[in-house]
Amino acid sequence: MYVYALACMLFQCLTGANPFTAENALAVMYLHLTNEPPKPSEVRPGVPAGFGRVIAQGMAKDPELRFANAGDLASAARRVLTDRGTKQMPVVAPEIPSAAVVAAEPARPRRQGRLAVAAAVVVAVALGVAAVIWSQSGRTQETGQSAPSSPTPIDNPACDGRYIVIVGSAVNPAAYAKDVQKFLDLNPGAKYLHAPTTGCRSLRTHVNTAEIYSVFYGPFPDENKARGHRATVGGDSFVRRLDSTSTPERAVSCR
Repeated sequence: MYVYALACMLFQCLTGANPFTAENALAVMYLHLTNEPPKPSEVRPGVPAGFGRVIAQGMAKDPELRFANAGDLASAARRVLTDRGTKQMPVVAPEIPSAAVVAAEPARPRRQGRLAVAAAVVVAVALGVAAVIWSQSGRTQETGQSAPSSPTPIDNPACDGRYIVIVGSAVNPAAYAKDVQKFLDLNPGAKYLHAPTTGCRSLRTHVNTAEIYSVFYGPFPDENKARGHRATVGGDSFVRRLDSTSTPERAVSCR
């Protein structure tokens, strides 16, 4: 079980986010049991894609398909930095038992020393990669897309069930900054977000291969307030719920 937990910790170090988020602990447990873990590179642009394979194997549903021990997980994480995926690792689906089961797992004193060393290696590797990625101010190594520069700082709303009114989206990597600023100028008081970074499954994150930056108002505490603001804004604006359970196709109706 500790290999799964260590893979989750690696994901958090790389992205600054949990692998799964939902409105309550039961919903989070359900996501761990049923959903494949997200790829770190989709949550935090610039994370080497090879870490997706490490996370997938570390969080495999079948314990027999996970890394044999924490040391193997640490070694795989380090290899990503040196050979960027030239050695293929199996990609498998994730599963995790309840947090109570993890907490109740009997202690294994003989493994504690090796586990601590492996965990330290994983965290050091992940933090080193994250420091490089975050220092690039939003530039995506995999696609060459860069975040727009704007006097308005980028916002990262929580996937907590509240609502936002999206008034425009930038989907052209060559014109991200220009398009975002245009929507901000047309909508005083609005903010903008980087859809893949939010981790909200209810938001569309890409158009073809281009990442989406959306300009929005909110979040609003309930649907009626969001609908009311959408009516005030008008135009092509629309309402989205910020959550990790619905899909982008489930748009909020404002009729």
